[in-house]
Amino acid sequence: MHELSLRLQTVADQIGTVECFADIGSDHGLLPIALVRAGRAKRAIAVEVAKGPCAATAQAVLQAKLQESIEVRLGDGLTVLQKEEVDAVVIAGMGGQTMWDILTSKHADQVLVQDHAVRLVLQPMAQAGLMRYFALHGGYEVCQDVRLIDKGIHYEVMCLQPHRTKQRVAMAPRAQRLREAYEQLAPQVKWRFVFGETLLHAKSPQVLLQMQKEARAFKRVLKQAHSGRSERAQGRINKLKSELDALLELMSSVYGVSTF
Repeated sequence: MHELSLRLQTVADQIGTVECFADIGSDHGLLPIALVRAGRAKRAIAVEVAKGPCAATAQAVLQAKLQESIEVRLGDGLTVLQKEEVDAVVIAGMGGQTMWDILTSKHADQVLVQDHAVRLVLQPMAQAGLMRYFALHGGYEVCQDVRLIDKGIHYEVMCLQPHRTKQRVAMAPRAQRLREAYEQLAPQVKWRFVFGETLLHAKSPQVLLQMQKEARAFKRVLKQAHSGRSERAQGRINKLKSELDALLELMSSVYGVSTF
């Protein structure tokens, strides 16, 4: 599948071989076309939320002569999918908050809460920790968690499988409460979601580089901050210091490194 970028190739690798998968925000149908051509998927559903991209994806599928195998649908997130229609759902190139909104919607609960196991392959552009938090509370386990650099840009790609022992539960009724709880997590807990338990256990060198980058950013902000101006400002400074301390503690415990 040489037509795919390294980012999309990594996503494709985590999809594996499936009967049918849905690509949410398909970007000209690149993934569906590549996987169907390679025999890795018999069918695919490309979903676009706007008419322009939907028409462009439909045209790309037509040009590839794969309209019998790839269906292009106009709709928001998983709202155009039916129960037991797909074996995997791909959401790549969106922010973590957008992914959270899609995956915790009422319709997502209808599509994903079922006996038919649906694998999720996610490539968030930001807030990847929120997706790991979703996995924990949504009845999934992170079976693959990969970091890569494609054309100078850092990406995270993860595969979520329905948990082997925990039941997949509805997220919509709990979504707002859980989202708020994520923001209130203690720094030492939240950092572990940000970096990922799988990658921390493997002592990923890319995670260490991210930790050091984050630490430098915190130092810059704290250096520019002026204490004593107001109670609110001082509270913000104290929060930043607490987050930095937790980050350095994690970096030291995992990598034995405290310099950045």
